[in-house]
Amino acid sequence: MTAASTPDTAWLESRAPLSDELLGRFAISSEEDIADTVDRARIAARWWGDLTWAERRKRLLLAKRHLAR
Repeated sequence: MTAASTPDTAWLESRAPLSDELLGRFAISSEEDIADTVDRARIAARWWGDLTWAERRKRLLLAKRHLAR
């Protein structure tokens, strides 16, 4: 993997070891972006944890139907 950058964003490039083919390019997040993402994940986890089993089941079945379509 190598790090590259553009004027606004630093990128991490993942390459195949044998062919050096570019497999993916990922933006490198700042510490602030990561902290914000973790905060939002904690809020979502609390929300999910406050649901009853029936409410979770309902949402998961809806997501399953959506994916199946």
